[in-house]
Amino acid sequence: MTINEIREKTRKEIENLIENKQPLNFKGKDLSGINLSFLDLTEADFTDANLINANLNYCILKNTTFTNTILVDTKINNADLTNATFINCNLDFKEFEFVNLKNVKFTNVHLEFTDFVNCCLNNTSFINSKLEDTNFTSCNMVRTKFKNMNMIHVYMDCCDLTATSFTDSVLDICGILNSSLICTIWKNSKLDLVKIHNSNFKYTSMKDTEIINLSCENVELCDITMTGEQIENTQFINTDKTIISEPQ
Repeated sequence: MTINEIREKTRKEIENLIENKQPLNFKGKDLSGINLSFLDLTEADFTDANLINANLNYCILKNTTFTNTILVDTKINNADLTNATFINCNLDFKEFEFVNLKNVKFTNVHLEFTDFVNCCLNNTSFINSKLEDTNFTSCNMVRTKFKNMNMIHVYMDCCDLTATSFTDSVLDICGILNSSLICTIWKNSKLDLVKIHNSNFKYTSMKDTEIINLSCENVELCDITMTGEQIENTQFINTDKTIISEPQ
């Protein structure tokens, strides 16, 4: 039996599991190169599974678990990953395009040269992880949480970051462009060489956050509450910063 025949057989077995409403337990399984596109894999467990070069495009992956999963060259576009969990995964060089990532938890993951395009990341959490050379473009990121994050060369363009929080995180040489930052929360974080251009920064709360070499251009900064900030070498160009205050 050829490799392709084995993969086709495995897909048919998975289709039978789905049809018979059986648990989708793929712990430690070798699913490399398999085409699972368009399948409903809700609540599947991919812990310690090998998904190298697998095709998960257009899949329903709600409530799935990816723990220590090998995801090299795995395709996950136009998929629904609502409430999924990624723990100890390497997502470098991954492209998520038109993916529903609502309520997803990324914990101890590595995202380098990763692109999120036209994705929903509302209520999603990034915790204890590294984002480097990662782009978010035209994404909904309402109430997204970044906690204990190391973010280097991360760019967010045309994103809705309303009520998003950055806690115990470092943003180094990052850019937030053409985006909404209304009601964002910054706590115990550091911004160094960050550009915030053509964005709305109204009603933001910043506490114990270090701001160095920040560039704000065409940004609305009304009703900002700042507590215990250290601000150095910051540029404000065409920016309304007249209502920045300490809390009463």
